[in-house]
Amino acid sequence: MVEDLLSSIDILGGARTAPLHILTAVLAIDLRRNGVIKWRMSRESVRSMKRERWVFMGFRTDNYCPAAGPFSASRWMEIAGCR
Repeated sequence: MVEDLLSSIDILGGARTAPLHILTAVLAIDLRRNGVIKWRMSRESVRSMKRERWVFMGFRTDNYCPAAGPFSASRWMEIAGCR
């Protein structure tokens, strides 16, 4: 099922040469003002992803197109008290 999803997304072309993580639990998105996308992730995962130079891209599933990004993990910021 995941492979079917990946192959249906044009931007991925069904093939990937690097690890891919699909984040579906987004807490908030505001692309109009400051371009803020919020999600929960452990600090250890963030440190690891920054060290491995991961890149984030917002992708709309309603029209199958990129919504924002790509953004390097080095630009990610922790929001204190975000619950």
